[in-house]
Amino acid sequence: MLPQFPKTKKLAIGDRLQVEKYTKRFPPYSDHNFTSLWVWDTMGKIKISNLNGNLVVEFSDYQTSEVFYSFIGNKKVAHTIELLLGFSQKNGKTCGLKLIPEHNLTGVNLKKLTSKFEITEDRDNFDHILNISDIALMKGVKLRHKRKLLNGFLKRYEAEAVFEDLRKKSVQKDLLKVYTKWAKMKGETGALNLNETEAIKKLFINARHFNVFTLCVYIKNKLAGFTIYELANPEYAISAFQKADAEFRGIYEFMNHQMALHLREIGCEFVNIEQDLGIEGLRRAKKDYNPTFLRKYVISYKTKPIIPPSFATGKRPKPKRT
Repeated sequence: MLPQFPKTKKLAIGDRLQVEKYTKRFPPYSDHNFTSLWVWDTMGKIKISNLNGNLVVEFSDYQTSEVFYSFIGNKKVAHTIELLLGFSQKNGKTCGLKLIPEHNLTGVNLKKLTSKFEITEDRDNFDHILNISDIALMKGVKLRHKRKLLNGFLKRYEAEAVFEDLRKKSVQKDLLKVYTKWAKMKGETGALNLNETEAIKKLFINARHFNVFTLCVYIKNKLAGFTIYELANPEYAISAFQKADAEFRGIYEFMNHQMALHLREIGCEFVNIEQDLGIEGLRRAKKDYNPTFLRKYVISYKTKPIIPPSFATGKRPKPKRT
């Protein structure tokens, strides 16, 4: 059993079943997915607890180290928000709750909720959801650009897609080489890059605990890219890490197409390719797949009631295209 908030416990590998008792009722939001929580907790700072039957997560921002709260669940939502915001302010933490899933607000009296709290969309952290059949078939006008990149890649390169065992040291070494080259080409430095490197290494160490697939792309017998994705439940997969040598134009489209073919074969319907973090190129690349979204919100105290357009009807929120 998880401790009752405000008591908390540090996230441990043995907490998976406990965490999934809360999250399994909802689509797999990347921030609250246990595998994501575990591998990205490279400093051992994430804490979890129960509040009103909801899972509360205490995060630390990767770059600023700012502590903030999030939760997933739709039980006694107003009371849960009130307690978390009050505790945050009392203890000098950030005044807002972040990464709040839209499904938390299902069945909530939104007019009453927004009379006291400001609820704003956190577009940079929306999860992008792709229909696997669409990506596997790669048909239609909306996927024209991605199809063009894929076909161009297939014409230019003799590529081979191979599933590798992530537990093998030789595979881990090769993947890190690709990641290092990717980071150098992108000019990625700083805390976020260091944290991602450690997150990948942590996944290597704990791969046996998770239902992950490692799809590698070889060109002339040399590893050129990889994508690691998890089967979160029979319906959804989550694409966790994907890196490649961008000199091979279309390689990301090739990897996603191969991933979709595999997931379609095993009966999976959707894949969460996570956030774009407001990075312009990444947002454009994800948007070209014509995704729907798992929306997330920031919630804080307010002085004037504002009802976000997506909440105005009070109906169950659904992933939407933008």
